[in-house]
Amino acid sequence: MIRSPLQDARSAEEILEYDHWPSPDWFDYEVIEEQCLQIKDAGRVVVFMGDRLNRIAQLKPACYLRGFERVLIAIMKNPEIARALFRKISEFYLEYGQRILEAANMDPRLLKELFGDRLCFQGGISIQKILPKGSPEDVRRHVQHVLKAMSPGGGYIACTSHNIQADTSIRNLEALFAAYRDFGRYE
Repeated sequence: MIRSPLQDARSAEEILEYDHWPSPDWFDYEVIEEQCLQIKDAGRVVVFMGDRLNRIAQLKPACYLRGFERVLIAIMKNPEIARALFRKISEFYLEYGQRILEAANMDPRLLKELFGDRLCFQGGISIQKILPKGSPEDVRRHVQHVLKAMSPGGGYIACTSHNIQADTSIRNLEALFAAYRDFGRYE
């Protein structure tokens, strides 16, 4: 590395306004489920979050962006710069990691079968595919599928997998809440 792009930033605002922060939208999550199934079928296990595969660590990217020495100095002498730097890095990795985990082979019926007697589940309604991109009928079918898988025996809190995003239509929100009402009762 020749130069750290944020090495000369003198304020938290400069850090936050840097126009080359990565976006979780840059990545293709569609392939993850199939990759997980292939690995499972081969009898292998995948451990994600490794530092060499995905730089989810916070200090290392900060050092790349600002320089090792300058990060440590900012932590001690200019904490608002350090907080801004770590905030931007963590915001990216939290969303990126969430999207990867949501895209992985997380079958609600299997999760309920394996852990439903010991865990209470919450969420599971897709905010990346179904709510923003599906039709109201797709939303209704998806909610029905998740509730049917997760509700038997209790221990399920119906809600989306994360915050509902701005690209979700009002029609799909109406379908979501109608499906909660229609299918969200314990028998």
